[in-house]
Amino acid sequence: MKNNKIVLSIVVSSLLFSQSYALPSGGKFTHGTSGTINVNGNTMNITGNKVNSVIQWGGGFNIAKGETVNFGQGKTNQNYLNIAYGTKSSTIDGLLNATGNNVYLINPNGVVIGKSGTINANKFGVSTSSIDSKAMQEFADRSTFESPVFSPKFTANKGNVINMGNIKANDVLIIGNEVGNVGADGVGNFNLQDNGKVQFVGDKVKVNVGSIKNANSIIVSAQTAATLGQSTTDVYKNNTNNLDSRVQAQNYNGLTNYLQTIQMTKKTTIANVEDWAYFAKGINEGKTGMKSVDTFDPISDIDFGANCNSEGVCTGQNYANFNVAENSELQGVNMIVGKDDSHVFYANFNGNGHTLSNINIDTTVRNDINNAGLFGYIGDDNSNNSVIKDLTVDYKGGGIKSNGYNAGGFTGNTYGTFTNISLNNIGNIDGGDYIGGFAGEVGDDDKFINISLNNIGNMSGNSKLGTYVGRFIGYLRNISGYTTFSNIYIFLNKNTEIISDGSDGSVRLFVALNVNKLNKPDNIHIYKYNTDFTDSNKYVDNSFWNLVSGFDDAGQDGKINIHSYIEQAKCSFRQIKRYKKR
Repeated sequence: MKNNKIVLSIVVSSLLFSQSYALPSGGKFTHGTSGTINVNGNTMNITGNKVNSVIQWGGGFNIAKGETVNFGQGKTNQNYLNIAYGTKSSTIDGLLNATGNNVYLINPNGVVIGKSGTINANKFGVSTSSIDSKAMQEFADRSTFESPVFSPKFTANKGNVINMGNIKANDVLIIGNEVGNVGADGVGNFNLQDNGKVQFVGDKVKVNVGSIKNANSIIVSAQTAATLGQSTTDVYKNNTNNLDSRVQAQNYNGLTNYLQTIQMTKKTTIANVEDWAYFAKGINEGKTGMKSVDTFDPISDIDFGANCNSEGVCTGQNYANFNVAENSELQGVNMIVGKDDSHVFYANFNGNGHTLSNINIDTTVRNDINNAGLFGYIGDDNSNNSVIKDLTVDYKGGGIKSNGYNAGGFTGNTYGTFTNISLNNIGNIDGGDYIGGFAGEVGDDDKFINISLNNIGNMSGNSKLGTYVGRFIGYLRNISGYTTFSNIYIFLNKNTEIISDGSDGSVRLFVALNVNKLNKPDNIHIYKYNTDFTDSNKYVDNSFWNLVSGFDDAGQDGKINIHSYIEQAKCSFRQIKRYKKR
């Protein structure tokens, strides 16, 4: 399913940004139907003289943001069948208003309803399957208020339909090669009136069930693949991860071998700060529904609103004590996922190439957080290890201030596998016992693969008994010696400090305290300013360090390779592996 989703996102992005468009153009009533098409500024009014109207649009059918197309104003119980011609898809970013009437749109090249797009109708149908002149005539000749019947034909890489806006209707039908309401830019909504229905017909169907409101039934007619998602908000409120009972698998006009619901992939999605807040609350409160989820999937970038300046002064939200606007239930929420060893995050997390940004964490305002980071406590020592991958985190100058045991830029305490993660622009990290640029405390047999840390500020510990501060990990239990480190890049800013207070403790450029030796670290590179940390034996396990100058030396296998830079050579590492958002 991963490749399918990437393809759909790419298609949607190209549809949204590769063309300019305005109101529908070149419209003519055909097949014996008649009516008027009038344009007044940004508004088009279309009125048919019969119950059924066929309108062919030689210049395409699009509605830009700020534009309105009205069908049958002042009338009800009319059908409008629109056929768009040309080589481009149709994009609706404005308002299509057909209250009390039915509107159908055919464009074999695809249809996108953008984030600002709104549809108001009794029935609304979209199809990328062509319709012949005979079928148009049969539709025009009807004297009753009936819907046309389409014959789905799926062609790879053509004719996709995606809704990222808002559709308000009694009945919705969407037909295309790949269809759904989840795209590269977010999730679209359906608000069904009178307990209506929505049906998705496609070779591949991708639906966020939670954004379909007031529907009596959600019908999925998928030929080769279907993904059904619900948001963490819905999982929290319903306290169940079971598939919505409204979802049905059903045939459509001769479509054979359609998938049953048991064959459909289920996803739990995170689209915004509200979803993240319910995600964190569900894990931290031990909600049964949230604990039963196998994999969480962000479907858009999320900004946490810390708003910090270059001096690290933040005027916005505190991630550890967050207030979600216009939601009284989400005031003072601890957004750290997995607050302690009794409320651990056990699931998987697939970042899908998205970015979590604008973060500042201050746990000193609370007394119930001992593990500070984007996540608090991940996995345990009973093989309940999470896999977290394909994610960029950008604090944008925010930092971490904690009086708990563990603090890390990504997680306070963990047993897990981490791949393709980029951690950036953390102002300072100040914690208690174990502090790491990536993780404060790490268990046994963890895996860290393709990780980059860029522009991390000062790091310090404040425990009276002594603290262990490492640029990557504070404390690595690593009893078996099989923790994996591969393709790790750490870029140290000039004049940044690593400080350990108290009677005991240590500071290191990689791991501060390690129970066992590292198991042949693979391709680990630490970049420091030319005159900083000259006594490298002091800061890195001397069994594995290798000091080299400049950026041309690839270093040695099984070594921690320390490179020196001068101002002209200063650089950072934004992403280890390229992957597309989906």
